[in-house]
Amino acid sequence: MANILFEVREGVGWVTLNRPERLNAISRTTIIDLQQILDQVDGRRDVRCLAFTGAGRAFSAGADVKEWYERSGEAEPGLGWVPLMHALILRLRRYRLPLVAAVNGVAVGGGCDLTLTCDVRIGSTHARFGEAYINVGTVPDAGGTYLLPRIIGHARAAEMILTGRIIDAEEAHRFGLLNRLVQPEALIEEAHAFARGLAEGPTVAIGLARKNLDRSWQLDLEAELAQEKAAGELCHVTYDSGEGLKAAYERRKPKFEGR
Repeated sequence: MANILFEVREGVGWVTLNRPERLNAISRTTIIDLQQILDQVDGRRDVRCLAFTGAGRAFSAGADVKEWYERSGEAEPGLGWVPLMHALILRLRRYRLPLVAAVNGVAVGGGCDLTLTCDVRIGSTHARFGEAYINVGTVPDAGGTYLLPRIIGHARAAEMILTGRIIDAEEAHRFGLLNRLVQPEALIEEAHAFARGLAEGPTVAIGLARKNLDRSWQLDLEAELAQEKAAGELCHVTYDSGEGLKAAYERRKPKFEGR
């Protein structure tokens, strides 16, 4: 794939945006490549968590502005970037595996929104975040207005979105946008250790928990309890549920297999 590097280590599939000369700007090809990665992972039992990062000094500078500008006169601006990105964002939020973002540098616009699809964000002190769409006279178009307020609250999300202000890593950590803040040299090791812990967990249950967390924003308590009950019933017939119960009875650490 032209714009993505992919490797599997200890159950973690590492997805690296690989256009460092363009600050890993997200082109149409990048989105297609990411979808192909997800297609590949769907057929693999050895990948039980996905981790995303960027090559070079940026996570992602967002949509490829050069590509958008050069095709701006077409009936479908940006080569159909928005519908492609929407399909990717929806797929990631509904994905069966946990997602971790290792944010090594700037993550703005669509790059910021890509980190928001992940369950956990671990950032280096070089990380910066921004919903910078307003600075080019447009609005967030990759899920930012939905995901960001659910992570950091409405008021802080409104400030970021309405002003286009870029926040640094310390502020992102204080807001709750970053779960953990580490030194640049420790970022990949820290993110991998966290992702490996998820990969060693009961990933069927983790996937169902992800879905229930997302649905909880649209449901009342009674409906969410029903969702929890249904998810629990699915978990109870998995190998990992039986192994977890047996391990608790035997007072040992469970050995989950993700099935």
